[in-house]
Amino acid sequence: MSISEKHNAHIFNSTPKGMTSPTFSPDGQWMWNGTEWIPTPPQSQVLPQQAIDQQALSTVATQTGVDPQQLAQAAPYFDQNQDGVLQQAEIQQAAMAVSQAPQTPFPTTNPQNYVPQQSVMQQPMMQQPMMQQPVMQQTYVQTGGSQPSVMLSYLLWLSNLLLPIGVHHLYMGRGVGIWLLALITAQGCGLWWFVDLFLIPSSCAKTRGNGMVMVR
Repeated sequence: MSISEKHNAHIFNSTPKGMTSPTFSPDGQWMWNGTEWIPTPPQSQVLPQQAIDQQALSTVATQTGVDPQQLAQAAPYFDQNQDGVLQQAEIQQAAMAVSQAPQTPFPTTNPQNYVPQQSVMQQPMMQQPMMQQPVMQQTYVQTGGSQPSVMLSYLLWLSNLLLPIGVHHLYMGRGVGIWLLALITAQGCGLWWFVDLFLIPSSCAKTRGNGMVMVR
C-alpha cells in the first residue's frame, strides 16, 4: 500500500463518530470537498435532511454515479452560501467530495486562517501603473513678414479698374497660379473681380491664420 493510500485510510478510520460523510480530518476541523480541505462548517450551518430536494439529489447521484445514501449524508454540509437551500451546484460539490478521495494531507493550521484556493487563483495580478503621457502644450506665435491689410487689398482690387492685372491676388497670398489664371481670363471676364468684393476679408483672415506657426 502506497503512502498516499495509507494516509487516506487513516483519514477514513479517524473520522469522528457521527460524521460518516463526507471525509473529515481526525480532529474534525477540516472537511474534504473533492478538491481541497476546507474548514468544517459549524453544526448550525448543516442543513437537515428535510431541507434537501430529494429529486435534485437523486438526479445528481445518477449523473455522477455516486451512491444516493452517501450523497444524502454529505450534501447537508455543502450549503456554501448559507441560504438554507441546497442548490444543484452545491449538491454536485458534495458528490465530488464523496467520489474523490483526499489526495493531500489535511492542514494542521488554524481553520480561521483558511484561504480558498479559488480565491488565490483568481486574485488579480498587480498592474503596473501606466506612465501618464505629458500634456503637450501648443503655443502659436506670429511669423515674421507683413500680413495683408483688408483696406489695402480693397485698394488694389479697385486698381483693376485702371489696370486689370489682378495684383491684389498676389498681395493676399493666393499664389502665382491664381494670379496668372486671373490675368489670362481678365479676372474671369470680370466675374471673379466682382466676387472678390465679398471674399477679400476672408482671404486676408486666412492668410493671417497661415502666418501663425505652432511651437512646443
